[in-house]
Amino acid sequence: MSPARRRSLAVSFATTALDAGLFALATLFLAGPPLAAARWGTGALGAVANFLLNRRWAFRARDQAALPQAGRYALTALGAVSLATAIWWALFTATGWDPRLLHLASLGAVWLGFTFPVLRAWVFAAPRPTSSSAAPGAAGRSSRAGASSVVRFHASASAGRDTAPPRRSASSPPAPRPVAPA
Repeated sequence: MSPARRRSLAVSFATTALDAGLFALATLFLAGPPLAAARWGTGALGAVANFLLNRRWAFRARDQAALPQAGRYALTALGAVSLATAIWWALFTATGWDPRLLHLASLGAVWLGFTFPVLRAWVFAAPRPTSSSAAPGAAGRSSRAGASSVVRFHASASAGRDTAPPRRSASSPPAPRPVAPA
């Protein structure tokens, strides 16, 4: 198991304890749909703590901008909490088992199959180098040239002009072919 996965697992255990503890309290006072809402709410509180700890310690992704990470994490957490709540509700209505036990089972299943893979691959992933970083300036120039030719083509096409290339005679050299932007 990778160090990042071990740290993320430790973070998940800690934030699950927070989430499960709050949910266990809710089971003392709520039932039915209000309990499902509490299940979702405690999951959301655990998600906030999970983001902060995963960003700082598990994935050590402090060198990246926090706001884009928070946005990606919010989408991931929304999906994870909603998926875990749906699994919990389906299991609870089908079996009638202890909701606290089903809560932990749904959290574990979603963490293994959804949350950790998405955190690693998308939320806290290191930025990938772009193709323009391989040859500074070269790709940028060809992209700009390609973009301006597209704009010129679009402008002339919308003006109703003929955009076909000029015909060449047998004695004229071949016209250079445009290079597609990378």
